Amino acid sequence: MPNQKMLKNFSKIFSATYVLNMLNGQNIPDFKSIYSSINLHEDTKIKDVFNAYYNFLLANYKNEYVYKNSLIRNIKNNELLHNDALFSELNIGKDSRVDIAHFSQSNHAYEIKTEFDTFNRLEKQLMDYTTGFEYVSIVIPETKLKSTLKVVTKDIGIMVLSKDASVNVYRTASSNLDLVTHGGLFSLLHEQEFSSLLKKHSGHSVNLTSLALRKSHFREFKSLNAAVLHADVVKIIQKRVGPQKLKQALDYIPNFLFPIALNMGIQKEVSGVISMLNSSIHEFKTRLNILKPKNLLDF
Repeated sequence: MPNQKMLKNFSKIFSATYVLNMLNGQNIPDFKSIYSSINLHEDTKIKDVFNAYYNFLLANYKNEYVYKNSLIRNIKNNELLHNDALFSELNIGKDSRVDIAHFSQSNHAYEIKTEFDTFNRLEKQLMDYTTGFEYVSIVIPETKLKSTLKVVTKDIGIMVLSKDASVNVYRTASSNLDLVTHGGLFSLLHEQEFSSLLKKHSGHSVNLTSLALRKSHFREFKSLNAAVLHADVVKIIQKRVGPQKLKQALDYIPNFLFPIALNMGIQKEVSGVISMLNSSIHEFKTRLNILKPKNLLDF
């Protein structure tokens, strides 16, 4: 069985970048060392290699990926509606990033703190999230429950990862709509989204080509009602992800790869990713021999 150092290293394969690189014939030596370390036969499917390592993580190294996966499964099974959008690592403010963001009738930010994490930045992270999200929750292990109750305010929801890796709600998040700010909402938007939103409210075209114009438009943005803007921002960001692509990814990509399925690059290449995951190691190697010169492959 791999030791914790190996598990930490091999957990790197659980990323959208890694899977997309595999699809394009990259990261091949790393992948060989992964499946070779647990003596998997070459008839083994690629998805079963990932599954074997996910089970090792689940049993021995519950890192952030395990928490994300359990949380997404919980949202998918209990809350996810047809037009919803889910994001992993969504930027907000100047230097904060929401671990999982759910946009539905409103929006909900989830911050994950595993047993390996500290609370050093937690207060600032949660404050940043409330500037753009109506609901904010923290997801923690059972061992952090007492310390969490001491440091988070009562409006913050608390979800606990149990020993069997299921996510249970300890405290439901309360609405923070009155804390949402124009700056927080602005930081969630892409430039084109900001332009279309402001044009909707002002009725005129928005020109962002100069710093002076940007400042002028942001002043105009700040004059609008923040609660109204929040509802508009939620709808705009929902459209950023095609609901059919998200649904297809979550329906057909194995549930131990759900955080990867949230990546838009994966959703764009979902058919190829699914085909690769369902191929055997031998079939995968054969395909790569066609893609690249043999001397570049470390098989």
